[in-house]
Amino acid sequence: MFPKIKSKLQEPPKNYYDFIIIGGGLAGLQLAHAFCADGSFSSKSIAIIEPRKLNTNDKRWSYWEKGVGKWDNLVSSKWSSGRFVSRYGDIKLKMGGYIYKSVQSLDFYNHITEFFKAFPNVHFINGKVSEVNTEINAVYTASSSFQADYIFDSRPPSQFGKSIANGTSNLIHQHFKGWVIKTDEAIFNTHEFTMMDFTAKFIDTCSFMYILPYSTNEGLIEMTFFTPKIDFDGEYDQLLKKYISDTLKIDNFEVIEVEEGNIPMTDFPFQHYNNDHYLRIGTGGGWVKGSTGYSFKRCEKFVEKIIGNLKNGERLDKNLYKSRFLWYDKIFLRVLKNYNHLGEKVFYKLYSKNPHPLIFNFLDEETHPSEELKIMGSLFSWEFVKSIFKN
Repeated sequence: MFPKIKSKLQEPPKNYYDFIIIGGGLAGLQLAHAFCADGSFSSKSIAIIEPRKLNTNDKRWSYWEKGVGKWDNLVSSKWSSGRFVSRYGDIKLKMGGYIYKSVQSLDFYNHITEFFKAFPNVHFINGKVSEVNTEINAVYTASSSFQADYIFDSRPPSQFGKSIANGTSNLIHQHFKGWVIKTDEAIFNTHEFTMMDFTAKFIDTCSFMYILPYSTNEGLIEMTFFTPKIDFDGEYDQLLKKYISDTLKIDNFEVIEVEEGNIPMTDFPFQHYNNDHYLRIGTGGGWVKGSTGYSFKRCEKFVEKIIGNLKNGERLDKNLYKSRFLWYDKIFLRVLKNYNHLGEKVFYKLYSKNPHPLIFNFLDEETHPSEELKIMGSLFSWEFVKSIFKN
């Protein structure tokens, strides 16, 4: 069922696995979990090579979906309604059955590692990969070497930086800093999250406040930027303080947790760097949605397709990437790159002119071309026209 590669090594390698997963992040762990959950792979050995210890709550993943989800047992908070706020208007998000859910990374790590205890064929290797030879499917760390039938690599290709530098590909940084605050009084509406509040934006940038209320007196307030460059520092704290004081009218609060990070939103063609036995995954494989930065639900869907491809003897990346959605993302990223100050207007058009369930469906890449034309038409501007023709 699963063809083996023909090794060019003179002797069989001592460290051999059926599957090697480079990186124990979201994509790598979801993939290993799926291998274990599917009986077709019960005899397959799996190695996860990861330099970190998965024992800290280093991030939270949020996503939307309808009904009961695969990871509902890990969901720490969820909301059935939302808001979009800008100087052009305040919009109540009509979710149409979609639920916005949030998972803490430590809960996910603990669940996965506990799950793997029942599978002796899964091996965690603490180390950092220094080199991969795709001709013989060999993986090297500073202290050892390994070989596998299939390699799944979460590191970005070396060509990524060059492509961004020379302008061949577009990159928007989704960079953010957030405070989980605790207040003395009941402040938050626990039934409603704020997707974007552009009234807090920094001058001439696509930037907004993102709010997840966990209880009436505890919630995440996060300042988020979608910008081509990262040249901000003290602005995060200044904008957070101002928003909490002036907009939320909170005088007394305690910061109990700080979250910060940078998610690449890019149209780099990661799919060109796969082969029959080697697949880029996660952030290093273009699994982060180029126009939104969301990845949790997208990883789940990609993993399901990979499992199906392996079982059917197909190429690993068959049907992972949809060309027309890659094109839509490229247009959007080009607009944000060249006209970053127009981000607020673009998002307002998106949420004010389209049914909100259709937007979620579109961002999940599950719409029909006629629906996509309607959405793209609602964003019409000369900046979009220019970006379309440049593509």
